[in-house]
Amino acid sequence: EMKNQPWATAALLLIIIAVAFGFGVQFNPWEENQAQFSVFINQHSLSAVPNRVLAFYSPTYFLQAAGGYVTALFIHHGWLHVMEAVYPLAFLGASVERAYGWKGLLIAFFVGGIGGEIGSSAMLIAHTDGNGNMGTIGASPAMYAIVAFFIVAYAQRWKAYWLHLLLAVGILGIEAYTILDLLSDPNVKNASNHASHVSGFLIGLVLAFWLCPTRTKKLSVAI
Repeated sequence: EMKNQPWATAALLLIIIAVAFGFGVQFNPWEENQAQFSVFINQHSLSAVPNRVLAFYSPTYFLQAAGGYVTALFIHHGWLHVMEAVYPLAFLGASVERAYGWKGLLIAFFVGGIGGEIGSSAMLIAHTDGNGNMGTIGASPAMYAIVAFFIVAYAQRWKAYWLHLLLAVGILGIEAYTILDLLSDPNVKNASNHASHVSGFLIGLVLAFWLCPTRTKKLSVAI
């Protein structure tokens, strides 16, 4: 029974909340010190900044810049942003972990999350004349990947393969429409955020189907 507990989900939640608590204490009140907070994470390469990775001044600099795509998944810019990551992870993460195992959950979180950040970076570079100095943070793309895993898992249980397709098309349609709408707005950063959602969700779908065939029996009883 202990082995079946969603320890990976709990660990991710604990890390996200602990990091948020640390920043909340350091920059208290957090909402009023966003400028100092942004300077801090940029100075320490904690956010996902495409130009830092593309510059490749040295292997050490590259690794530090690439590491920002990992640390960015655990950093948020306020408690509301934190809750947007914690709620879906808390409600869906345990089911995904029971269906795919702790490795599957971590694959969804990290591969989907990092892939989503790369999608966001591509949007920033493409629509800012190659200026990729803006950084992104947050676990949103990882959450979209976990949502994709959850949809596929339930589709396997219900044997209603049309269901995940309907939900997937609906989610992607809303996000794609939002991106197109935001691209007409000067705030390209918002569009890049939605690009990360779409990227994370698509990567999550691919990974979920790739990992799924060998786990069909487990999926039918795990959720």
